[in-house]
Amino acid sequence: ATTPLLAVTQDCPANPVSPGGLLTYSGTVRNAGNITLTDVVVLNNLSGATPVFTAATLAPGVVTNFTGSYVAPTDCSTTSTLTATGRSICGVAITNTVSATCPILTTPQITVTAVCPATPVLPGGSSTYSGTVRNNGNMTLLNVVVVSDRPAANTTVFTVASLAPGASANFTGAYTVPINACSVITSFTGIGRDICTTSVTNTVSIICTVTTAPAIAVTLACPAVSASPGGPITY
Repeated sequence: ATTPLLAVTQDCPANPVSPGGLLTYSGTVRNAGNITLTDVVVLNNLSGATPVFTAATLAPGVVTNFTGSYVAPTDCSTTSTLTATGRSICGVAITNTVSATCPILTTPQITVTAVCPATPVLPGGSSTYSGTVRNNGNMTLLNVVVVSDRPAANTTVFTVASLAPGASANFTGAYTVPINACSVITSFTGIGRDICTTSVTNTVSIICTVTTAPAIAVTLACPAVSASPGGPITY
């Protein structure tokens, strides 16, 4: 009575890798039966056609370690499946599979910059600013929005459905400069989330100078009726 059996395990790396990095997993293959196995092969569906382990024979109870790798996709996690096959010395074919889901190191980030108009604006005039929003993380950002506190809180100045890693987009806007102001502080906040639903935000403030023209005027008028010598003059 022979019971040919194969047991296979797969473990994720201790430290998650970034998208595009080499994810190296480890595993074991064990002859869990009571008869020697031959032509033992272990394949991983993401590591390609080359086996990650081979053995001409594997005696009952013997455990062998192996490692393999593949390029981590741009995703929140990745699942790979190991398939172990072999044949007993009596010619009975056996197989076993195991899957492991490994997390991927995602670093979503967003950066906002803004610039005042080249020429300062007069009080009550229209100030036109410009800026950029950039995805400086390693994951695509979705539903990117830039809001400003002028002319009112949470005023939307830019939106885009998605922003790839390393990509940036420009935006412009305008607001009315307050009366009786020497400068104006304007804040911009970029908001987005990656495909793993992790939210990111970044805020920047700029101080724009207002063109002021301070002046004072004085007038002086003589009295309507001329004064006599030695008398008072009321001006």
